[in-house]
Amino acid sequence: MKFLLLILVFFGNTGSGKSNTLHMLYSKLFDSKYKTNLFERSSFFIFDFNGEYRGENIFGLNESRRRILNINTREIKKSDKVFIDKDTFLDPDILIMLFDAKSGT
Repeated sequence: MKFLLLILVFFGNTGSGKSNTLHMLYSKLFDSKYKTNLFERSSFFIFDFNGEYRGENIFGLNESRRRILNINTREIKKSDKVFIDKDTFLDPDILIMLFDAKSGT
């Protein structure tokens, strides 16, 4: 199975509009003419370290369309688990990202 992995990274000073821009992009995409096929053929993962996207109806999606995982590296027993199959984990591009990660990642 082939797939495209698209990673969006926003950089900017505090208050520069990063969160609002991301919210607007996803909201427009999820409300576009492509939304029916979009959810049948795509998955979206949003890593939200500050809890900005945990409210109700975020990105115009109701509870049935989204799932929140709480990942906690300080309290492993309270953390949700994310399982990745061996082929995905051992993909060279994934390994390059993981081994090139800096301490703040």
